[in-house]
Amino acid sequence: MSQITDLTTLQRAIWENDQRPRGTAQAVAAESILDEARALGPEAEVKALLHLVHAYEFSADRHKMLVPFARALRLWDQDPSVFDSYGTHSLFWMFKWMTSGLVDLPQVPLAAIEDTLADMEKRYRVAGHTERAVRMSEFVVADHVGDHARARKAFDGWLTAARGDMADCHACEIAAQGGYYSRTGDDARAMEHWAPVLGGELTCAEEPHRTLARSLLPLVRLGRIDEARTNHLRGYPMVKGSESMQPSVARHIEFCALTGNEARGLELLADTPAYFEATGDPDSRLSFFTVTGLLMDRLVALGHGDLPVPGPADRSWTAAELAGRARSEALALAGRFDARNGTTAVSEEVQARLDARPLVDRLPLGLRMALAVARDAGPGEEAGPEAPAPAGAAPDGDTASDDTADGEAAGGSAESLGDPDDAMPADVRAALDRYEHAREAGDLHEMRAGMSEAIDRAGDAAAPSWRAGAHLQLSEVLAADEDVPGALHHAYEAVAWADLADPRFAVVARTRLGAHLMAGGRHDEAAPVLEQALSDLDPSPRCTARATSSRCAGGSGSARPGVTSPRRPPGTGSPRPRWRSAGRTRPTTRCSPHWRRRRSSGPGRAPRPSSRTHVRPSCGPGWATPRGWSARAAPGRGPSATATPPRPAGS
Repeated sequence: MSQITDLTTLQRAIWENDQRPRGTAQAVAAESILDEARALGPEAEVKALLHLVHAYEFSADRHKMLVPFARALRLWDQDPSVFDSYGTHSLFWMFKWMTSGLVDLPQVPLAAIEDTLADMEKRYRVAGHTERAVRMSEFVVADHVGDHARARKAFDGWLTAARGDMADCHACEIAAQGGYYSRTGDDARAMEHWAPVLGGELTCAEEPHRTLARSLLPLVRLGRIDEARTNHLRGYPMVKGSESMQPSVARHIEFCALTGNEARGLELLADTPAYFEATGDPDSRLSFFTVTGLLMDRLVALGHGDLPVPGPADRSWTAAELAGRARSEALALAGRFDARNGTTAVSEEVQARLDARPLVDRLPLGLRMALAVARDAGPGEEAGPEAPAPAGAAPDGDTASDDTADGEAAGGSAESLGDPDDAMPADVRAALDRYEHAREAGDLHEMRAGMSEAIDRAGDAAAPSWRAGAHLQLSEVLAADEDVPGALHHAYEAVAWADLADPRFAVVARTRLGAHLMAGGRHDEAAPVLEQALSDLDPSPRCTARATSSRCAGGSGSARPGVTSPRRPPGTGSPRPRWRSAGRTRPTTRCSPHWRRRRSSGPGRAPRPSSRTHVRPSCGPGWATPRGWSARAAPGRGPSATATPPRPAGS
């Protein structure tokens, strides 16, 4: 940083610090700038004070900004001429930050907050500013303490007052207003209100980052599953690791906990170890510990109470232990706010979030995240996490042979299953015959109808491997028919079921999903999906059962707590049909959906997917054994619990 000797070098030092990433480091540098600027007189001190307040606002040290702001306000009262036009605007603008900052600090008395509001309203009136910012600040205070009548009145005044120079940027206003609609139960109106921000028409330094996070649960409640998935995959990279975006990160974790993506939530929790130690913003800390408690409670409810999880650095943690710690921490913080406010509004809100139930059984995200399975220590061993049960594992813990794991879908040995056609229900076989006949005729409409019918009639009776192949085939048909939304829906389903069956087949499904996302222009969603596929393709010996995807990709090599990779490194090529590993010849039945390599597109024929996407899942053996899917999935917890798109015409 440049040495500060006059106003010119001061301005350069401020500019250089503005180029730093927002956070504690920038705030510390701003403190040093103020120390040097005081020797240059009140004009230099004002510039440095306002810069420091700005740095605090966008860091975890927001509680510190009250002191420099009060000093700047005293300098204004003594001599307004030391403020230039930018400094004058900044001083009045920061009144809104002070109101929000005071509300976020439970140690500040409520009377002091009301005095700040009154002072703000008086100074705005004298300066000729509209009351829009004042009403917004009043709404924030009233809504926080649970004064619903006053909050509604202030909200209406906020909407009707002229914007003026002191109004928040339009994107931030829309974000906060939509949040109020959602909290009061009107999710549809909230989504309509947020449309300009989510659509990119209105943006700022913190939008659409915050609104993408706010929209997740309303979208799920409205049944708009695809949009919720998109906003999570698009929004989380925008807020990951940000100190000032801790509440938004918390919303992404909450979304994972309530949509059957507990393992993904654990991954997000491991991304943010500093949040456990951050104490600067109690409101952000409250939100983080609340959703941490919710996520841990979900893991305990699913039987993973002994799972090692990331937590405060003072010790190691299991899910059950962190659940108690996070819940007590959140309720204690809420109690401090309520003691200051003289109400129970904050505690009631926190308790409601802690006790929330899943909105859907599972919402596939296209990412493979498997929870580790605890195992008992053998002689001379230490207990620890183990990789998930591989495809083909029996409920009692027995696993299939290596040959089965290499070439067969989940469900055990093909030799003990009998004839595939005898095992498959007649109505499903008839639907697949319909699909095959349509494929021979090049009729895409009938192909999608036949495969849709087969999937619907199969239900939970089919093994994950069969369901993965059927959904992947249907997604390819829909893509060839230029139905991108339908193709994406079934590609997500294929990935979710493939993750329960065979990690190598999951690579194929995930690659096709990424291709469909790219074709649809949804690059933010495609990036993490394709990155996952690339990491799963790494055949290096380092990718052992306990290596995470980041380790296989060349990361630090330390596995994320509670998260594991597949049992073994994925191989190359597509899985062998199961009848080959059992020494059988391929049956003549057409029950297995697949693309024939020997056929190609021609005049009057439907387009064919590339032979590189050739998949041939076995429908026969997957039917005769419940072991395949009961070892990795259970009714009501499978990927297909998500909303299903409308059936194609003619199905």
